[in-house]
Amino acid sequence: NMIGKEADAQKLAETIDLARTQNKRAFPATKMWSDGYIQLAYNDGVLTAQEYNDALKTNQLQLGKTSFHRNATATRQEVATYMAKILGITPINAQTHIFNSFRDWSQSDPHKVPYMEAMLQNRIMNGDGNGYFRPTSKITRAEMAQIIANAEAFLFNKMGLKKYKGTVESVTTNKDLSNGANTETTVIDIRNSGGDLHELTALKDNANLTKNELTKKMEPTVTSSVVNRNNSLSLATSLKPGDQIYYIVDANAEVPYIQVINTNTIPRYYLGKLATVDTAKKTADFMPYEELPFADLKLVDPQTLQNLNGSSTSRYSISKAVRVYAEDGQPLSLTNVQAGEEYIVTVRNGVIEAFDKARSDLMQEKGLVSGIVKENNPSMGYITLYFEDGSGEDPATYDQLVATRNYAYGYEIPVLRDGKTVSAENILPGDQVFIKLDDDGYIEKMSAKSYYKPVYGTVHIKSPASMVVKKEDGSFVTYPLTNTTPVFKNGKPGALSDIVPGDKVRLLVQTSSDFMDIAGVDIEKTAKPVTGIYRGSIESYDSLNDSLVLSGVQEFVNGQWENTPTIGVQSFSYMSDYKARPGQRASGTAYIALKKAPDGLDRIAMAAYRGAPQYETTVSDDLVNLSAENQQMELQNTSDTVLFDQDTLAVKDGRLVDLSALDTLDPVKVAMEKSLAGSSYRANVVVSDSLAQNGPVVYRGRIQSVDPTKSVTVESFAQLNGVTWSFTNTPKTFDIHLATTRLVEQGGVGSMRNFDASYVGQSVYIVADGTRIKLISTAPYADAAASGRIKSLIGGTQDSQGNVLTGPTGLKLTQAMVYDTTNHQWNANNDMDIVIPANALVLKNGQVGTTGLLKAGDTVRIIRNSQSQDGIIILCN
Repeated sequence: NMIGKEADAQKLAETIDLARTQNKRAFPATKMWSDGYIQLAYNDGVLTAQEYNDALKTNQLQLGKTSFHRNATATRQEVATYMAKILGITPINAQTHIFNSFRDWSQSDPHKVPYMEAMLQNRIMNGDGNGYFRPTSKITRAEMAQIIANAEAFLFNKMGLKKYKGTVESVTTNKDLSNGANTETTVIDIRNSGGDLHELTALKDNANLTKNELTKKMEPTVTSSVVNRNNSLSLATSLKPGDQIYYIVDANAEVPYIQVINTNTIPRYYLGKLATVDTAKKTADFMPYEELPFADLKLVDPQTLQNLNGSSTSRYSISKAVRVYAEDGQPLSLTNVQAGEEYIVTVRNGVIEAFDKARSDLMQEKGLVSGIVKENNPSMGYITLYFEDGSGEDPATYDQLVATRNYAYGYEIPVLRDGKTVSAENILPGDQVFIKLDDDGYIEKMSAKSYYKPVYGTVHIKSPASMVVKKEDGSFVTYPLTNTTPVFKNGKPGALSDIVPGDKVRLLVQTSSDFMDIAGVDIEKTAKPVTGIYRGSIESYDSLNDSLVLSGVQEFVNGQWENTPTIGVQSFSYMSDYKARPGQRASGTAYIALKKAPDGLDRIAMAAYRGAPQYETTVSDDLVNLSAENQQMELQNTSDTVLFDQDTLAVKDGRLVDLSALDTLDPVKVAMEKSLAGSSYRANVVVSDSLAQNGPVVYRGRIQSVDPTKSVTVESFAQLNGVTWSFTNTPKTFDIHLATTRLVEQGGVGSMRNFDASYVGQSVYIVADGTRIKLISTAPYADAAASGRIKSLIGGTQDSQGNVLTGPTGLKLTQAMVYDTTNHQWNANNDMDIVIPANALVLKNGQVGTTGLLKAGDTVRIIRNSQSQDGIIILCN
C-alpha cells in the first residue's frame, strides 16, 4: 500500500480468486485481497519461493515454527527485511556497529541481519533505547506507522513524489463566463525553500453540478488540492498569502496534498557547524550554513543546498531530553556531540531538541561536496578537500584522497567567500568549502567560509615554527607559525619577532582533526610587564579588601634583595583574575609579582607562599638545562641542584611566564633557598632578560645609579617599538662588559671606565642584548620618524680600496617617507638630507656600529630629533 500498489494487488487477488471454484473462494474481502499482496510481493522478489508456497497453503496450522505464517503478527526483523526490499535499500553486509548485542545476534535470522542493519543506518528503524533491536518482537501498529513516516524520503523517491517547504506569496481568483462556461480559477503562487516559484491552479466548475451524497445537494465540480490546516481539511482556495506550507508534488506536476505549518509550534532545522558545546550548562554555539525545510537531507532539494555560506555563530540552550544521532543513525548521548563537526540541529523556541550528524554522502549525492580545503591550485584548475571529519591527512591514504576528493573547475565559475564575490585564488587552505557539481562532475560554483574561532591565552614558549599558548582554562596548546602568519600589535601589522613569551594573545584558529590553520595573531594592545617582584613576612590576609599584608618588604632588583623606602607593614591588593589566596592564618614568607591593573594601581598578578626561609641566597648565572619533568634546572657556574615548583615566580623579558618557557643559555638571576640540613635549593624567583630578542633592543631612560664598570640602573625606561616608544614606569638594570660595551658622546667615542656617578640624572640611550649593554649614547631625545633609500653619503673618507676610514656625517635620502604619529601612517615626502651627529646610534642587520656600516642603496628608518631634525637612531635592514 505504501508505495501505491494497492490497485495492482487487488487486481491480482481478483484474478487468483476467480480461478477458484465458487466454494473455494476467499471471504471476507481482506482475506481475498491478501492473496494479491502475497502474489505481488513474490513477483517483486520481496518474498522467497518458500515463503510464497507457505503463504498459499490452506492449512497454516501444519506449518513449522520457522515457516511463513500469513496470519501471524509480523516481527521487527521481518518488517525490516520486507521494507528494505520494497524500497530498494541495499543491504549492508559489512561488519556492523549498530546491530551489536549478543541477544539480538542470537535471536536473528542471519539472512535478515544485513537488511536490519540497512534500516538502522538509514534511520527508518531504531533500537529500543537500551542497546537492543529485539528482532523477534512483534511489531505494533504505532511502530509501523512511525516506520512508514521515517521512510518518507525513500517512499517519495519510489513513487515519483517530491516534498517542498514554501510560502504562499499570492492568491488570485478569476471567473471565466465565456461560451456559457462558469468557471472560477484560483492561481496560488508559492515560493519554495530553494528559491523557485511554483504556481498552483484550483478550478471550480459552476456549470457542471454533481450531487453531494452527504448533503443531497447539487454542487459544482471542484479540482483542487487537499489542505490540512490544524487537522481540519479544506481546499487550496483556503490558502492565504503568508501561509507557510509543506506540499507534495507528484510525477504529473500536480499537488495532491498541502499542510499549513503552525509557525508557533513547528521546529526549525539548520545545517551547520558546532563551534562549542557545554554539556554541563546545556548550551551550544552553532554556526548555521542554511535553514533546511526538513531534518532529513534525503528530502531536501538540491537547490536549497547550492548556496551554503555560513553565518555568525549563535548560542542556543540544549533541551534536557535532547536526541543525538550519529551519521549512521546510532542513538548517542550528548557527551558524544563534538565541537567542529557538522550537524542538522532541530530548534524549537531557541532550544536545540536534536543533533543529527550531517551525512556528507547524502550531500554529495545531491551534487554538493563539502570539506576542508587541503590544496587549491587556480592555475591548474583543481581543488583538493579533506573530509568533514578531518580524515584524509594520512599520507597512507593520499591516493584515495586525490581520487575521491579532487575536483576540477574552469576560470569563470562564480566563487563566494564569507558571502562576498571573489576569485578562485581567494579560496585558502583550511577554509570550509561548499562545491556544487554539474552533471559531468565539474565544479559549477564554489562557496567558502573562513571558519576560525578565537583563542585567548598567554604565550608560553615561542620558536620560529610554532608557539605554545597557555589558554585561559590552564591547558597548553601548540600552534604552528609560518612566515606568512599575520601578526598584529597595537592595532598595526607586526612580525613574528614581536611575539615573546608572556604576551597575552588572541588567535583566530581553524582546526579539523590534526589539521590546524592560524588566520592571525593579535598581541595584547597594552602589554602589561611585571612592575616589581617583592618578598615579605606574611602578617595577614585581608579578605574584606582582598589584599595581602606584609612586613619587612624587599624588592628583587638586578638579582639582589633591596629594602623598599616604606618602613613597616605594606598592603598589596590582588588582580581580579588571579585566584590563589593564602589562608586566614597564613604565615611565613610571600613572594609576589606585581602588574599594573586597569585602575592604574600595582596589584598582585602571581604569588608564592612559603614557610620561613632557613637559608637563602641569590645567584646570577646562565641556564644550561631545564627539566620540566624533574622540576630541576642546571646553571652553568653553580654546582648545586636547583629545584622549582608551580609556585616559582618566573619572569622573562619583563613578563610573567611558566619556567619551562626559558631557553638554554638564557641569563638568569635566581633567588633560592634550602633547609639547613638539605642538599638541594628550591627557586623562589627566576628572572631572565634573555638574549633571544631577534637583535639588540633600544632603550631610553634617566640614569638612577651607576656601579662603575659593572652596571647601570635607570629610573624608568622607554623601549623603541617600531618607530614609537613604549614606556614602562619601573627601574631596569643593565650590565656593563668593558670588552664589548661602547660609549658615544657629543664629542665622539668615550671610555666606559670613566662612566661613573657623574652621569646620574642624565638621559641616555642604551642598546642592549637582554641586559648586556652594547652601546650607551648621550644623544638628545628622538621622536620623529622618517624612512627612505640612501641616495648618497655626505662626508666621511675612504681609502683606495673603498674601505671606510671615517664614517659619513650625513645622508641624502630618496623615496622618503615621514611617519604621522597622530594617524599612525606613513606619508610621502620630498628627498631630504639628514645630519648624523657623532653620538648617533646605528644598527644594521642586528649589528651595532657606526655610520661606516651604511652604503648607498640601503633602505633605512631614522628616528630624528623633532627640533634639530638630526638623525639620532638609524635602523638599516
